[in-house]
Amino acid sequence: MRRNDLVAITYEQLKDRYHLLLTNTFALEDGFEEYREDFEILCGESSLGQFRFYHDGGLFILDINKVDGSYNHFHPMDVATAVNSIAAFMEGTFEC
Repeated sequence: MRRNDLVAITYEQLKDRYHLLLTNTFALEDGFEEYREDFEILCGESSLGQFRFYHDGGLFILDINKVDGSYNHFHPMDVATAVNSIAAFMEGTFEC
């Protein structure tokens, strides 16, 4: 399974419940230049702030920019954990 497939599977499980954007890093042009490679990224916004979820080839990464200006970086271990974490974030209950 390719890493983009993992992000797409997560998106498919959440897209009907939340307003999410499945795009790619080259379209964002925001902090992903060091990878020099285009890959899918899932983005969303809730009352807690904004998140970006992607797989960098080695790990899942969930980056959270909170409304208070703080930043969190989290590594879900699998698709189920990613889905649950993103759902909690979108519902405003994610503890970060």
